Amino acid sequence: MKSVTLHLDEGVYHRYQWEAQLRKQSASALIREAMGAYLTELAPPEHPSLLDEVEPASVGKFLDLPTTRAEMLDDFLERE
Repeated sequence: MKSVTLHLDEGVYHRYQWEAQLRKQSASALIREAMGAYLTELAPPEHPSLLDEVEPASVGKFLDLPTTRAEMLDDFLERE
């Protein structure tokens, strides 16, 4: 785990200390949790998917698939 030094407003840090005490954990653990939550919930993904930028194309309507062998042969041989 990497050690990091942060400069926080006194009031903000006291709020973290208070919440950590209520949860029976350290303020450092609570800050790590908050930083992780930010990355998973609020920050954009590191590598956005190209699919996120593309609108789905319309490919028409659903086809009725043949249900019997005779229907398959009719479709294949284009018999009527």
